[in-house]
Amino acid sequence: MTRVHPISSSRSYNRHRANHRRILHNPLPAHRLTFQALKADLEIVRTAFKAAVDLIPRMPIADIEEKLESGRKIYRVRADQDRSAVPNKLPENTSVVVSNALRMHNLCDFGCLFARKALQDRLQHYNATVEWVSVLPQPNILIVWDDDAVNHRPHHSILKITTAGGVELALDLTIEQFGHDVSLSLTPWFVYRQRYMVERLQLVEDYEAEVAEAANEAWLDRGYWASVKKAADRFFAGLDWEALETKRRWRRNVEVREMATAVFKPIMVEKWKRGSDDVF
Repeated sequence: MTRVHPISSSRSYNRHRANHRRILHNPLPAHRLTFQALKADLEIVRTAFKAAVDLIPRMPIADIEEKLESGRKIYRVRADQDRSAVPNKLPENTSVVVSNALRMHNLCDFGCLFARKALQDRLQHYNATVEWVSVLPQPNILIVWDDDAVNHRPHHSILKITTAGGVELALDLTIEQFGHDVSLSLTPWFVYRQRYMVERLQLVEDYEAEVAEAANEAWLDRGYWASVKKAADRFFAGLDWEALETKRRWRRNVEVREMATAVFKPIMVEKWKRGSDDVF
């Protein structure tokens, strides 16, 4: 894995950071998108996605084995084979970092599918672009299921937002799966590039269409993400974005989470209505 030197020691990084700070703290003209409004919009989408994720009943875990391999922590997770086990069960003393990683594990493609159109529709008035990007990440930890081989070079999907004023941001909706804190899911692109990814990869042609097709497969959460995607498009289209942008952050996040949960929960109930024995 490419070693990235601490960016705090880089003069070019410090100079870039100073320029970026000036961009962010000098509001754009009223007809242009301000950074504060953009950040609020991205957090709205992230909060709604998290609400959709948290509704999914997850396979109970019997054991999590930790070991150090190639300089990073590997967590080998073994499912509980007891069919009467409670969904979402974790071993005692499971850390918050590992618990969060498990919730977001392998959901990056569905996160981009969930969010890209909503953000593109919202931001096109400001001539901002939303790009689906494939990267080779820099994980702090890796989750491995049962006897699967460790993949030290997992491909990862994120969204890159570029405003008409030249501000570039990375929106990583599942950054927790690699042991990073959720607060880092919205990051200036140049910071994300240096700290959280090794390189950008060539995105497969029509990849979004492939993910959309996979989202409808019964073996992938019973087709939950295909149904949630349709509901999310309607949900975001009906939002009063401007009113939400003016609210305090904590209040906005609470309201969005409550509204999104109310929309997505019936889908979860419908997909898993046959009972816990048929969840997995």
